[in-house]
Parts: sequence; C-alpha cells; structure tokens
Amino acid sequence: MAFNMGQHFLVLFLRKKRQFLEEELFREGYKPVYHQDAFREVLRNEVKRAGRYHVPVSLCFIDLDEREKLYEKHGKGYGDKIHENFEKLVSTIIRASDYLCRLDNRQFCILLSHTNLAHAENFVYRLLLQSQERLELSFSSGLTSYRTGETPQMFIERGQKALFRAKHDGIKKTHCAIGKDGERVIKTF
Repeated sequence: MAFNMGQHFLVLFLRKKRQFLEEELFREGYKPVYHQDAFREVLRNEVKRAGRYHVPVSLCFIDLDEREKLYEKHGKGYGDKIHENFEKLVSTIIRASDYLCRLDNRQFCILLSHTNLAHAENFVYRLLLQSQERLELSFSSGLTSYRTGETPQMFIERGQKALFRAKHDGIKKTHCAIGKDGERVIKTF
C-alpha cells in the first residue's frame, strides 16, 4: 500500500515537472516538432475531441519542392539545415493549439485544431509566402478536414492522397480533398 502511494506521488511529481518544462519552452517561443508516434497520439485525441464537440480540425501535409536540386547545388548537409529552418519557420507561424510533425526527411504534417478548410488554405498560403520570402523555398501541400465518424487513419490517408495529387500537378500546388475517397476536390491552387 505504501509502495503504491509512493509510486502515485512520484508519477504526479514527474507530470508536474514535465508540464513546467513544457511551459518554460513555450515561454521561450519553442514549439516542439513531434515524431510520428507522438503525433498519432495527439491526432487521435484531437479527432476524438472534434467528434465530441463538433469542432473543425484540418490536416496539412507538406513536401518541399525541388529538394534534389538544392542538394546538388549545396550538398546533402544543406538539406538538413533547410529542414531545420523550415521547422523553425512553421513553429513561429502555428498557434499553440496546432501541432507540427516531421514524418520523414521529406515531409511534414501540421494538425490545425479548431480550423476549417478555408482557414487552413489561408494558413498554407501565408506559410508559402513566408517560406519563399525568408528561406527561398516552395512546397506542395495537401489539405483535408476531419469528417465526423472517420478514423484517424482515414483522415491521414485522405490528406496524403491530396498531397500526392498536388505533387503530381507540379510545384507550389495545394490540393484540398473532401469526401471518403478523397476524390472530390474543392480546390486546387
């Protein structure tokens, strides 16, 4: 019994300590970049919340354009620097309620909480302008919005299909997909 109480208080102490450290990072302007497993957990929670409270949630998948040309011109190490700079830029633009995930060395995913598809489009446009102005980078993106009753995996797959279509259309393209199969397109710009 005493061991369980001690363990319980240790867990509470560690949670408070973690929360304090996270708040300290946010005060310093740092927004964490999630890895895939942590992001899936966050996405699962946000989808559950969206279904319960009927709030919009949008996903934005981003793939930097013409990466190979940059690697050839500046070298492979420059590619890592580009991704770090892009992460920093996105971290300064997203709100505290939004989440950034680096899926692999090539793609990023941004979960925009309490954001409908129209506002997500505005966000992507603003991010594209900022990345071109500050980093001289462009990207293609796929957008989708959560539909009540779907699983997080269905949500992710529709967003990835939208990104694939955008990349297929060329550079600096954004593809917005709705519908279960992602085939109904509301806008490509």
